[in-house]
Amino acid sequence: MYADLKYLFKKKEKFQISLLLIGSIIMAFFEVVGVASILPFMSMVLDPDQISSNQILSFLFNFFKFDNVETFLFYSGVAVLVLLAFSNFFSAFMYWAITYFSKMQGHIISMRLLKHYLSNNYLFFIERNSSDLGKNILSEIDRVVKGVVLQALQAISKAILTIVVFTFLIYINPFIAIISVLSIGGAYFIFYIISRSYLSTIGEKQSIALFHRYRTVDEAMMGIKDIKLKSLERNFIGRFRQPSIDNARFSAQGLVIAILPRYLLETVAFGGIISIILILLSNDVLISEIIPVLSLYAVAGYRLLPAVQNIYSAQSMIKYNRPALMIIINDLKEIEIEEKNELLNEVDQMIKFDKKITVNDIFFKYPKSKKNVIDGISLSIMKNTSIGFAGSTGSGKTTLIDVILGLLDPKKGNIIVDDTIINNQNLLSWQNKISYVPQTIFLIDESISSNIAFGIKREEIDHDRVAKAAQLANLDRFVEDLPEKYDTLVGENGVKLSGGQRQRIGIARALYNEPEVLVLDEATSALDGITENYVMEAIESLSNKLTLIIVAHRITTIENCDMIYFLEEGKIKDYGTYNELISKNSQFKKMAS
Repeated sequence: MYADLKYLFKKKEKFQISLLLIGSIIMAFFEVVGVASILPFMSMVLDPDQISSNQILSFLFNFFKFDNVETFLFYSGVAVLVLLAFSNFFSAFMYWAITYFSKMQGHIISMRLLKHYLSNNYLFFIERNSSDLGKNILSEIDRVVKGVVLQALQAISKAILTIVVFTFLIYINPFIAIISVLSIGGAYFIFYIISRSYLSTIGEKQSIALFHRYRTVDEAMMGIKDIKLKSLERNFIGRFRQPSIDNARFSAQGLVIAILPRYLLETVAFGGIISIILILLSNDVLISEIIPVLSLYAVAGYRLLPAVQNIYSAQSMIKYNRPALMIIINDLKEIEIEEKNELLNEVDQMIKFDKKITVNDIFFKYPKSKKNVIDGISLSIMKNTSIGFAGSTGSGKTTLIDVILGLLDPKKGNIIVDDTIINNQNLLSWQNKISYVPQTIFLIDESISSNIAFGIKREEIDHDRVAKAAQLANLDRFVEDLPEKYDTLVGENGVKLSGGQRQRIGIARALYNEPEVLVLDEATSALDGITENYVMEAIESLSNKLTLIIVAHRITTIENCDMIYFLEEGKIKDYGTYNELISKNSQFKKMAS
């Protein structure tokens, strides 16, 4: 697992981790100095004569010219207090530094993962569940940051502290130090060995529970109208209930297992202090000698016990959150491959569209499917003409459009614009010439203007182009009647608008970028006849101004196209003008009637 952590961090972040480790070593040094200062101070308090008999204490007493022992003890106490305070301050600073780094790492990984997802081809989103992708970015990364990155850094920091303090204690009293560390460390190790398998299991189950929670909420929000109409609220609440309970239960179990040994070990630690007293007394050690050593071990225990608990807790949480880590790591590995491919395909070649689009012997099938959805289609689309695609559901119309748009890569054949084959080097240039209007228009909860200029920062919107696009889409009269005009908010996914208004915003959005090719994929199939006529009027007004490619649900929408292709089972069954197909193709005539 630790070998896979390299995918989480880039070169800059690895350097920052090195600085944090150096800081942890410095912190451990201050901790030891703070703990070490307790022994001589308590010895002086119990036996002031040591000030004159101890060479170092005597030198300090004379160097700073103290008048009496009481003043020396007072300032010695202040010095110890300042040293301990500075040690705690530096520990707090290191805790802040480690926490800040971990949280920022969560932001960085989230950005990398979102960029990776959005950079994938369209087929990626067909195969992956959107709830799963959202869960990874919003939830699994949080688990990785809190439960792996932060825990690992804190564990390393505390491990360094434990080793340094333990080394010092061995110097003072090897026997007691070894017994103390073996008893405390051994107990934690046994706890971890017993619980690690169970932690891994419930960690995997929590990832599954999180996915089902996200999916249920997404589906409930997207289908709210049907849910309300059919009174399905209880159904969805019931679907959400069990994964929500599982998520809470597994999360609680993981936290309890990570913290549980502390309560037992505190009892062991206090018992250890009593044992130290008994061991020292049995060896005829004077009380005046016991108290300084006891104070030293009490302070050392105060530092060590939380450190060892932190190491155990961190290792437990890492084991528990390992399934989330592996989910993120697997996606980050794909990013590394992507970045190498980007270096090979970083040239964006500009292409021109002056003559025609050629669909050259295209074959396509979806992964895990044995049958071709597109089966050897070839055709030509001349510039500034209108082309219609018709056919029954499942005939391959939308898939063919996705191939022309460059969203899907054909298994065989290619798309040629003029004399240029579309490939990775010029795909972006080709797609910049195209606008697409789907059957269902996605609208953001923003103004009409922001929805038409979709993806453009508000301050960068060209309002003249917005108005022009709205006019071409036959939307301007509706907008001008609104109190706030183009600043009117449309609501979530356009809930405040009618179907026709949403569709015309979709057409205006497509025209905002002034495309050379406009593709409409059953863009009017969900509209009533009157609204469809308004939308089609807007579309037909664009004829001969740009290249129109229309996928038809209702045949009347492609009646005025220059050429219509009739598809069946992924092949071109027939083609011609509307009147030609009506006269020679009975199936087309049946669909048109």
